Amino acid sequence: MMIKKWSVYLMAGVASSPNFLEEFGISWEKRFLENGNDVRMHIFYPYGDWSRKMISQLSEVRGDLMAGFVRRKSSIGGRRAYEAIRSTYEGGNLLIVGHSAGGLAGVHAAHLLAADGHPDPVKVVKIGSPKCTIPQEARDSVLIIDAVDGSGKVCDPVSRLGTWAGWEKGRFGLPRRNSRLFAPSAVSHVSIVGGHADYFRSGDPYINETGSSNMQIISDVIWSWIHRT
Repeated sequence: MMIKKWSVYLMAGVASSPNFLEEFGISWEKRFLENGNDVRMHIFYPYGDWSRKMISQLSEVRGDLMAGFVRRKSSIGGRRAYEAIRSTYEGGNLLIVGHSAGGLAGVHAAHLLAADGHPDPVKVVKIGSPKCTIPQEARDSVLIIDAVDGSGKVCDPVSRLGTWAGWEKGRFGLPRRNSRLFAPSAVSHVSIVGGHADYFRSGDPYINETGSSNMQIISDVIWSWIHRT
């Protein structure tokens, strides 16, 4: 069996604790290794952790949320993430998993890497993350994971921020606004216990009636997707 090499970057959102993604990173690394992969795991805070002023982080996220394709090079979180990847990447399949604003920075970083000539599509997973426009050529390389309630409605307020909308040619050549013009191809709605901060919880009370923890649910969705694309 050929051993696949992976470089995985976990990106946290604003005001996250310094160990917010640590348990998920350890479990994710173990899963790769148990399946015969060579993996390098990295955890990064593109806007800083909870020791940095919240208002500064939110200001940067707001600017990045408004950055379209043309302005993506000016993305603060995206630029930091891009530089972190460039300085540590050791080859292999590149996967970025971003929570909240970390997913936004991850998309922007992938865009900058592609513009810089990265040879393969960068896979990006956005978890409970604001919407942002995805280039047509990258649509199949981005997965959205959002929490939903019992009726299937998205219940994570952060996931409702931002937009995938754009203008396209409609009937009679007139412009019309398409709310999903720049949406990714893959969107997974998951039912978890808790809310926005709880996607990576692994113990009680964050275990559902079938015995699966939030972290297990998220991990399974990502694992299935990266092996389909």
